[in-house]
Amino acid sequence: MLPSALDPTMRQVRMSLKEVLVIDNRDIGRGDVYVVTVVADDIGPEPIDMTARTFQDIRKGQRLTLGPSGLAMYRHGLPLPAYLDYRILVAESDQGLRDAGALLQEVRADPTFVSFRDNLIKVAASGARPRPRRWRLPQPTSRCNWSGASWRAIETTS
Repeated sequence: MLPSALDPTMRQVRMSLKEVLVIDNRDIGRGDVYVVTVVADDIGPEPIDMTARTFQDIRKGQRLTLGPSGLAMYRHGLPLPAYLDYRILVAESDQGLRDAGALLQEVRADPTFVSFRDNLIKVAASGARPRPRRWRLPQPTSRCNWSGASWRAIETTS
């Protein structure tokens, strides 16, 4: 398919993202969503224009609030570009997961945790094994059809 020519009476080009529907945010309840747009042309002072926007507390099935005219991705007046190349990325924010990871790092560095962990390793390495318990399964009653069932003790450790 050949690219179509622009109307010669056009004096400016504007590209905007009008609507984004979040199908599944993969978070329980609400999550944060990033919308990143990248537009390249052949005449701008910067050949690549990138914008990023964050939307917070978005639930599954919700439309992002982009405003009445949408999220502006590109604007340019005369001279008009010979081409426009654009990309749109909608991604879930993993900031909550990163925050949880940072908290785990703090816990692992805490002296109380380090002491507890080291003592637990010493106890495990001492070779002390718990004594196995013997459990008996209940014997079948006459009200149940258990013919041919075999019963034996099961060893567990706990």
